[in-house]
Amino acid sequence: MKPFPVLMILCGANMAAAQDLDCTDGGTTQLAMNICSYQAYQAADEDLNLAYQLARDALQQIDDDITAGNGLAKEGDEKGVILLRDAQRALIIYRDKSCAAEGHMFSGGSMRPLIENTCKESLTRQRTEGLRAAFEMN
Repeated sequence: MKPFPVLMILCGANMAAAQDLDCTDGGTTQLAMNICSYQAYQAADEDLNLAYQLARDALQQIDDDITAGNGLAKEGDEKGVILLRDAQRALIIYRDKSCAAEGHMFSGGSMRPLIENTCKESLTRQRTEGLRAAFEMN
């Protein structure tokens, strides 16, 4: 038997288990904690994407007003949506590298995904709160 089909079967079993996992208690095994932490990070990332889109829409309106001559902008000012995009990209790079560094302390260990996912969730939620506060959306 070739190892690849066996690996796919095992991965499929883990994916099915992940869908049925109750993460209200955070998981009781290391695998469950890893899966639950990933799901929490994904939920935080979805919230961030919504907050980012609202912030982008607000800045687009300001940019449009400035273009129409209704704002106080200096010639050569960058558009707000570009500034936000660049800041978001830099933050994602920072988040991913910072959390990878935290996880690296547990290289080869089964809890590395938990450490990295928890870190990513925390930094992602901080950014979401920052965007909401800056653009007054709750």
